[in-house]
Amino acid sequence: MASENSESNSVNLETNESEELLNMLPPCPNPNKEELKTFEIPSYLTDVYNWAYVKPKNIDFLDRPLSYHIILFGQGWKLMEEYLKEINEGTKMLQIAHVYGNIIPEMVKKIGTKGHLDVIDAVPYQLERLKTKLQGIPHSNVEMWVQDASTIFHREYNTIGIYFLLHEVPNITKIKIIDNALKAIKETNGKLIFIDYHNPAAYNPVRPILKLVNTFLEPFAHVMWNKEIKDFANNADEFNWEKTTYFMGAYQKVVVTKK
Repeated sequence: MASENSESNSVNLETNESEELLNMLPPCPNPNKEELKTFEIPSYLTDVYNWAYVKPKNIDFLDRPLSYHIILFGQGWKLMEEYLKEINEGTKMLQIAHVYGNIIPEMVKKIGTKGHLDVIDAVPYQLERLKTKLQGIPHSNVEMWVQDASTIFHREYNTIGIYFLLHEVPNITKIKIIDNALKAIKETNGKLIFIDYHNPAAYNPVRPILKLVNTFLEPFAHVMWNKEIKDFANNADEFNWEKTTYFMGAYQKVVVTKK
C-alpha cells in the first residue's frame, strides 16, 4: 500500500516506445514532446490501482458502460446526467482524468464544435483508450496529454470536471489537485464540478459493501465519508460550494464558483 509521501514511479521509455506514445497524442501545451520521453506515473497508481488503471488488458476489460454502471450500483446514468447538466454548449473545459464508460464522448457531444475540451491523465494508455472511444465523433476541438493532476495547469477554463477521482488519491494529492483546479477556473462564470463518493446513510444497503471496498481496495476513499470536499481546499472561503447528494447519501455532486 502506498503512503501519501511515496515518491513517483518513473517509467523510462525506449526510443521507439516513446515515439509511439508521441504519435498517439495530439499537440498539447504541456508537457512538450521532449518531456514526454520520460514521464512519471504516480506511485499510488502503480502500488494501489495498478490492477484497475495501469495494466492495459485490465483497462480494456473494465472500461465498458456495463462495468461502470455495476460498480456504481446502477446509479451511473443518473450521475452522468447530473455531471452533463453542469456542462454548457460551447464551453472551454478541462476534464481531469479519463473516465470509464461513455461519459467523455457524451461530454464532447454536449460541448459541441464551438467549444473546446482538454483531457489529462497520468497513464498514457488511458488516453489511447479515449482516442478509440472518440472515433466517429467530431472531436478536432479535443486535446489530450499525459499530466499528473497534482502539477500546475497551463490554461484557464470556463469549466473543470473531476469525476470520481478524489477518492482514488492520497490526501496531499487531493489538496494539490483541488488547489490547481481552483486557480485555473476563470474569474467570470468559472465553474469546478466534482462527482464522487460521500458518506452513505446508515440505512443505505450498500454502506457495508462500500466500507469493505474502502478497507481492502480503496485506501484513500474513506476520508470522503468524514470530510467535505471543500476541506481539502486551501482557500475555500473565496468560493461558493453547492453540494447535492444521491442514492441515500452514497454519492455527491459539488459545484464550485467564485464569489
